[in-house]
Amino acid sequence: MKTTDKFLFATAFILLVGLLLYINAIAILKIAISLITIGIILYWKIFPYKNQLYPKYAKIMDSVSIFLTPILQFFNKIPNVRLGDKLFVDTKYLVLCSILLFILVLL
Repeated sequence: MKTTDKFLFATAFILLVGLLLYINAIAILKIAISLITIGIILYWKIFPYKNQLYPKYAKIMDSVSIFLTPILQFFNKIPNVRLGDKLFVDTKYLVLCSILLFILVLL
C-alpha cells in the first residue's frame, strides 16, 4: 500500500469520526435542551405549591431555583397577560420555553 493511500484512508477515518462525534454532540445537545425545557415547565407549574412539597422535593426545588431565578429576573420586564379578573399568564416562562424550543428546532 502506498503512503498516499494510507494518508487518504487516515484522512477519511478522521473525517468519519469527526462527523460521528458532531452528530452525537448535536443529539446530546438536543436531549439536554429538551430536558431543560421540561424542567422549566415543571418548575413553572410546581412553584405556586412550593410550601406544600415534601422536604426531599423542597430541597430539589430550592437548588433549581438558585439557577432559574437570575434567568427569570432577566425576563421580568415582559408584562403578564391578563386573561380575566385576577387571572394572569406569567409570560416569562412562555418566552423562555419558546426560545429553547426555537433553538431545538434550529439544531
